[in-house]
Amino acid sequence: MFSQKTLDFLFENRLRDDKGWFTEHKSTYNEHVLLPLKELATALTPAVSAIDDRIVTTPGVGKTISRIYRDTRFSRDKTIFR
Repeated sequence: MFSQKTLDFLFENRLRDDKGWFTEHKSTYNEHVLLPLKELATALTPAVSAIDDRIVTTPGVGKTISRIYRDTRFSRDKTIFR
């Protein structure tokens, strides 16, 4: 699941707040952030379904996982990442 590399990536991404850096390190994001989040969503599916089977538990960005990019068009806070 999550590791120190997950936290290191998220910390570094927040400090840099740069799409270029993120693009260069997207494989790290996929391996150490996105994959563990998908595993967590899958592991929680039985418990969530027992509470309410209408809740979408399909692991994926835009479903159970928020996008990492923020929509800054109408925001005063122009930081790129969440």
